[in-house]
Amino acid sequence: MHFSTEKATATNKNRLWSRTVSETYFPLSVECRDPDRFEGSLKSWSLGAIGLSEMECGGVMYARGEAHFRNENENSFLITIPHLSDVHFEQASRHASCKPGAFLMERGDIPYEFSHAEHNRLWVL
Repeated sequence: MHFSTEKATATNKNRLWSRTVSETYFPLSVECRDPDRFEGSLKSWSLGAIGLSEMECGGVMYARGEAHFRNENENSFLITIPHLSDVHFEQASRHASCKPGAFLMERGDIPYEFSHAEHNRLWVL
């Protein structure tokens, strides 16, 4: 699958990006840092029971709260590798910053916030 906000209007970009990311991974909230200039593209591949994606976008914050996973029966994990700028992650009262080339492991079954202030490219497994 491949998605891009390139042809979306400024008022629709946050909503479209939120829907695309939620459909690719799992439900979560999205807040684009600068919705008027936000650009994003997401490519994903199915590898059987797991998936791989390459996401490139402007500054954004993703939040996953209890309401997002209340009706889920399976646990999920994401392994994220940033390539262009730092990412910040908060989960279970822990805070982490991750530089390009390093990786984060995120639990999808408990609340978290994940963000990057600058344009970034991420690989997510």
